[in-house]
Amino acid sequence: MPDVATLVVDDEETLRRVISIVLEQAGHKVFTAGSGNEALAVLAREKVDLVISDIVMPETDGIELVREIRAKYPLMKIISMSGGGNYLTAALCLKLADQMGASGILSKPFTPAQLMESVEQALASPSKPHTTPGSH
Repeated sequence: MPDVATLVVDDEETLRRVISIVLEQAGHKVFTAGSGNEALAVLAREKVDLVISDIVMPETDGIELVREIRAKYPLMKIISMSGGGNYLTAALCLKLADQMGASGILSKPFTPAQLMESVEQALASPSKPHTTPGSH
């Protein structure tokens, strides 16, 4: 998918780098951020089509980031990824992200093929604005 600008957000620099390489090989223009706050700064200055964000991060976590993105960029495609955290399982983290409006979810660890499949599905899916439970 050429001409897709993707923002990769993870506090693990190695994982950011690996995801960036896979996406760049697929033709994406890649921006990176090490925290939710950095991600919001990138989104404020760059045109981005897709955000791939970890959930468990210091400062602004991935759930908060999804909420912020949905408020400012309601049609943004978002993939949330998680391997779990100190108190939360990966499944619970990803369920929360889905409820907050993530376009896709990825459980860590994942393969490059799983990453690209998730990216293609998220980009092809209709945008999913956040709805709070009970607000139908």
